[in-house]
Amino acid sequence: MARICLYTEELNPPFDEGMKIFTYNLFREAPNCGNDVIRIGSGEKSVIDVQVRANKLLLSSSLRRAISRFKPDALIYVPIAAATLASFVRARVLKWYAGNVPTAMVGLQFRHYTRMASVLARAVSPDLVYAQSEKFRKELDAMGLPARIVYAGVDERRFCPVAAQEKVGLRAKYGVDPHSKVVLHIGHIKGNRNITALTEAASLPGVQVVLVGSSSTVPDSGLIESLSKKNVLVINGFVENVQELYQLADVYVFPVQNPVGAIEMPLSVLEAMACNLPVVSTRFGGLQDCFCEGEGLRFVSNSEELLPAIQLALDDSNVCTRNKVRSMTWAGVARSLISDILEVRSSA
Repeated sequence: MARICLYTEELNPPFDEGMKIFTYNLFREAPNCGNDVIRIGSGEKSVIDVQVRANKLLLSSSLRRAISRFKPDALIYVPIAAATLASFVRARVLKWYAGNVPTAMVGLQFRHYTRMASVLARAVSPDLVYAQSEKFRKELDAMGLPARIVYAGVDERRFCPVAAQEKVGLRAKYGVDPHSKVVLHIGHIKGNRNITALTEAASLPGVQVVLVGSSSTVPDSGLIESLSKKNVLVINGFVENVQELYQLADVYVFPVQNPVGAIEMPLSVLEAMACNLPVVSTRFGGLQDCFCEGEGLRFVSNSEELLPAIQLALDDSNVCTRNKVRSMTWAGVARSLISDILEVRSSA
């Protein structure tokens, strides 16, 4: 049985945005993979075994003691700031605390590095760096870093389709017109997410656009006001049973184009697919690497293509998006990461 250390700086509820959800589920599932696992960081007590705070460079005697006393065979680091240059430095500090055992770092957002940053990152690189898209993996590979892909998981029991009668009840619960076609988007209410592109769909007869904002970041109040004036129903704040929003919808739309607008495997897209919704998405991050179009999934290249794709999706009767995510489990993500880093250990 190998000894695996997982570390993240901070993991606090609410869990309603991609980086937190990925980290929470990885930490929750890792102890079930047949190894001796310790989870270190600060925040959520149900998935953090040792509560430790440290400065920005992780220079902390208590953190060093917590890791070194466990004597890990390998370490996995999920930075809250994705794969920034500072995250590479922190990964090297963690590797040092762990006695120079094989160390992996998970980068959930695309990053482009300057030539100098590439040199520095290579100098302090962990043994594995994970990306969620082929584009980012190739960027890391070109820097001379050992890069692999990790996608994400989805809770198929929680995110599932419901019967028509239950859908009607959910619409009443959230104040959504029971007779309209509902176009849904869930995520941060920020200008860099291209959500104003949804307003064209809100002008269609018989269509209600619903936007659900994350409470993990401060929303753009001006954007909320602008969207509300254009008949977009904005639900701003934490929704405990967020699966109900997918279940009451008819189509899910992911319009984000900015690479730092979301993690590269947007979890809202996976959750919508698990609920067997038709999905219209930009060719964002790792989505196109992981999924083929068809059976209710449509990719668009720009905002101009969104509205025609949404109209087609609203009339789509051949939807099997749930089948596309059946193999994507959080247990599988945890097993894959642990297996990979132990493979590095065995080949050292």
